[in-house]
Parts: sequence; structure tokens; C-alpha cells
Amino acid sequence: MIVAHAKSRRLTVLLADDDLSFGRGLALLLRPHFHTLIASGSADALARCDEACPDAALIDLDMPTYLAPHPEEEGMHLARALKQRFGTDFPIILVTRHELREIPQPFLAEVDSFFHKPLCAESLVSRLHTLIQESGDR
Repeated sequence: MIVAHAKSRRLTVLLADDDLSFGRGLALLLRPHFHTLIASGSADALARCDEACPDAALIDLDMPTYLAPHPEEEGMHLARALKQRFGTDFPIILVTRHELREIPQPFLAEVDSFFHKPLCAESLVSRLHTLIQESGDR
């Protein structure tokens, strides 16, 4: 009897950051491990999610406003929109230049992990794999 094995789907990560050079550089670091969708802000990120369903998202805190009244709230509003669209188990990692103490507590409740720029690619890849696996186990 021949058993057909389904080709495993490559995991997709949404990168939402208004600094496109940072987004492209991050995509290069993640490319060996994930397919990436690069978005320059919240509107672009939501449009990219219409094209492909990501398995996780990396979101910058400060982006041009689309969903929020102030740029420093934009990442939080995008995180909420993604959790509403994909469910509360959808993994979101905050990637920002801000110190942890500077980030509004409500936003920290919306995300699953935090990385400070500049970041360690190995740690980020490991954390993404863990969060994606955990989201599938729930």
C-alpha cells in the first residue's frame, strides 16, 4: 500500500513595520525558516492578510496611523485587528526600539512576546517556532 505524504506547508510570518529597510532585512534573516509578508503599516498588513493567511506576526509599535488616532498606538490596534481576524491564539511578537517600561500595558496584553531592536535573529526564530507550535496545540 502506498501512502501519500502531504507536502508540509511553509510557515508564513507577517512583518509590519514602517521602516521598509528594517522589514526587508528581517525578511532576509527569516527567509531560511519562514515565508514572509512585508507590510509598511497597518493598512498594508491587513491587505497582505487578505492575500495569504500568516501563522504569526511581528509588529512595530509606532507606525503611520490607519487604525489608531496616534502613531504610538497603531501597533496595538493592528494586534487587536489580527487577533479578531485570526483568533486570540494567533501569535504576535512586538518588535520595537522602545524599552519595555515605555510600552503601554494594554498593548503588552495584546502581544505574546517582545523583542527590542536591534534583535537576535536566532532567538527570534526560536521564539516564532515556539509560539506557532503552541498556537496549534491550543
